[in-house]
Amino acid sequence: MRIDKKLSAVKSLIENEGKVAISFSGGLASSVLLRIASQTPSIKPLAVTVDSPFLSTYAHEEVKRIAKGLQVNLRSTQLEPGIVSMISHNSKFRYYQYMWEVLVKVRREAGHAGIGCIITGCIEGKDPDSLGMRKAVLDFGAVNPFLLAKVNREDLLEMARMVGLFVESRQPTTFLPSLIPYGIPMTPGLLSRIDRAERILSSQGLHHSTVSLASEQEIVLRAHHSDIPFILGNSQRIRKEMTKLFSVMKVEIGNHESTL
Repeated sequence: MRIDKKLSAVKSLIENEGKVAISFSGGLASSVLLRIASQTPSIKPLAVTVDSPFLSTYAHEEVKRIAKGLQVNLRSTQLEPGIVSMISHNSKFRYYQYMWEVLVKVRREAGHAGIGCIITGCIEGKDPDSLGMRKAVLDFGAVNPFLLAKVNREDLLEMARMVGLFVESRQPTTFLPSLIPYGIPMTPGLLSRIDRAERILSSQGLHHSTVSLASEQEIVLRAHHSDIPFILGNSQRIRKEMTKLFSVMKVEIGNHESTL
């Protein structure tokens, strides 16, 4: 299906629901959904963001920026400490647990506003986090226009441009646990450190590279080939910033890994 037809299908799915509440994380998928809904004359969407330690600084900033720019009704709530503690154990079910609890919160806020339809966005993916999120959405009964229209990652990026959303060349992480291997307890301190490591990449102008955790004290910079000259030329500065947060920093280029 052509991208314009997929976009039309997503618009129709949203419009057919009438009054909608959108689970809004500040990430690309929910931002595109909110943009589409806000551009539909018959829809006045309610955006609901669920705050938690698992959302990055970037996500919090995007929630405020996009909601203000679109002039949509935004409600904010948060996960209870007990729920946060459960997810922090960091099992392979973390995204299912997280997404389910987020949807519970969104449904509650939607109910207060007299809205029965909850819309969320997730795209096809084979990693456990993507599969867990998709299963939670399906089990909960939320509407996911992207899955119904068979939207993939490349489609989503193009849709963002088509509806007038600015898309950064490197889309920062919104859900911090996706950077942390299963089994490592996600303490507030660890989440804060990985969040700050993400911000270092942006501040250094590394537009395509990413970071992930290898252990509680080891960070891996996965270097994109376009960033390699900059990384090599600024290795001391990058290492100085990263080792304020983690004892060891390694750089991964393709299948090769070395200590910076």
